[in-house]
Amino acid sequence: IQQDNARPHVLADDLEVAAAGCADGWAIKLVNQPAQSPDLNCLDLGFFASIQSLQSKTIPRTPDELIKEALQSFQASTAVLLNKTFLTLQHVMEHILKNEGRNNYRLGHLHKEKLIHADELPVSLSCDGLTLALAQQAAAALSFSISTTPVDVPDTTSVTVVSEFDPFY
Repeated sequence: IQQDNARPHVLADDLEVAAAGCADGWAIKLVNQPAQSPDLNCLDLGFFASIQSLQSKTIPRTPDELIKEALQSFQASTAVLLNKTFLTLQHVMEHILKNEGRNNYRLGHLHKEKLIHADELPVSLSCDGLTLALAQQAAAALSFSISTTPVDVPDTTSVTVVSEFDPFY
């Protein structure tokens, strides 16, 4: 599990978390995201805020009520909201490519609400030629790096699916 470096999170070497991650045959480890990593979590790019705004209209008093409210808020989400969130993610990815992986960019407005009202909100964004060239260079460099660096390949024959869990059941 990768977590960002926000203060409310636990330390990556927290003994209680490590013990829980090894319980019942699991091999779950907690690692911190590298410092200054660009944020590519589409949930943080608008989706959580939308769910929280829907959920804030009620006051759950028990954990079960909180779970119920979160599920109802999720189910009330629309395809337009998801589209807006993924367009933002694509826009962020384009800026990361233009800035060679760094997060020191200014994210301009896409004017999504205006596009929605004009019934012109795209499903995906196209990037310019410069961004495409930078992405191709990065992919070529990564491909070269991978092909010239010996890597230990783990034995995957012991991987098993423990259970299938549907949190929205």
